[in-house]
Amino acid sequence: MSFLSKRISIEFNSLTIKSYTARWGSCNIKGDIFLNWKLIMLPESVIDYVLIHELAHINVPNHSREFWKLVKKKDPNYCKNKRWLKDNGSSFILFS
Repeated sequence: MSFLSKRISIEFNSLTIKSYTARWGSCNIKGDIFLNWKLIMLPESVIDYVLIHELAHINVPNHSREFWKLVKKKDPNYCKNKRWLKDNGSSFILFS
């Protein structure tokens, strides 16, 4: 996470790994990132997309056009990764 954070020039405050059944990650206004441990089962490019998505929320705390523009700038393949997650993610996130 630190490597990716430095690579895309968005710093975060802390990282917590949790177990979720309906989300891959979240970010609060303090810059604390919370990630689902089940991410480790996903392809690396999809993991990077989720991390970039949450890091982008540090700068833009919503899903506005500005947010998606930032995500695209940091991950040019975000549409492909987002689609993979939509098509395949449910079988992983329900794993217990």
